[in-house]
Amino acid sequence: MALAIPATSNAASPHPPIQDSTSANLNSATDELDLGDTKLSDVNFTTPPPLLQPLAVGPVKTAGKCKYRHGGDNPHVSSGEASSHGWWVIVDNNGCSAKAKVKTRLQAWGCLSGIGCGWTTVKTGPSKSIKPGTSLRANVRVACASTKKVGWRNLVDVDLEWKIDPAGWDELGKVDLNCSPA
Repeated sequence: MALAIPATSNAASPHPPIQDSTSANLNSATDELDLGDTKLSDVNFTTPPPLLQPLAVGPVKTAGKCKYRHGGDNPHVSSGEASSHGWWVIVDNNGCSAKAKVKTRLQAWGCLSGIGCGWTTVKTGPSKSIKPGTSLRANVRVACASTKKVGWRNLVDVDLEWKIDPAGWDELGKVDLNCSPA
């Protein structure tokens, strides 16, 4: 399990700063805090400092001559579960793959006493091979344990089939939901 620590701190944040700790390891490349054997039930989920943003597609990515973007929606509650979707769209179809493997990841804002606050990966959905566009989507769902208001974000990763493409996840939606992860 990992917490992603925001690259910039908010001086007015009600959350404590990350403290030096021998039990936590901060990966500066991904801004994720590796908590080792810490259980999800030990995390105090809450809302993050003000940072909510509207739905957006990711930046243009290039694989050979193919130009494309990751797409995703804001996390939302559906049938008692937090849910998000991911897809991909072609910007310039010059040798793009017919399909890509798309994964979505739900992260919730959580705090650990003595460690600090950050984004916690709650669940990564299965990889789904889909054509470009928004009608076919990958999905991830997490049951809500309660209606406590918690900050959620959607990350999407797209791997073009039979192409070498840039690695990495794009953050594509942040929202506060009345859903604390189970």
